[in-house]
Amino acid sequence: KDGYALTTPQEAQALYASGNNFFMVDVRPDYEFKAGHLPGAKNFEIDLGDRLELKPQKAEAFKNVLGTDKNREIVIYCRSFR
Repeated sequence: KDGYALTTPQEAQALYASGNNFFMVDVRPDYEFKAGHLPGAKNFEIDLGDRLELKPQKAEAFKNVLGTDKNREIVIYCRSFR
């Protein structure tokens, strides 16, 4: 929907290896991010309370993390898949 798509870990790994212009966001808590993350990823914690909708202030902060380049792909990842 609206240009968003789920991807497999293998597809994300291929994108990462391609060197294409993309942006990675790790949505785990900061202590998990500090313990280890993919090189180049930015951290923006999304918690269970954010599942349906981000509050306006948090949505604005997320837009600031993503930046203004609307032509690059964005990969959002966390520790586990369900």
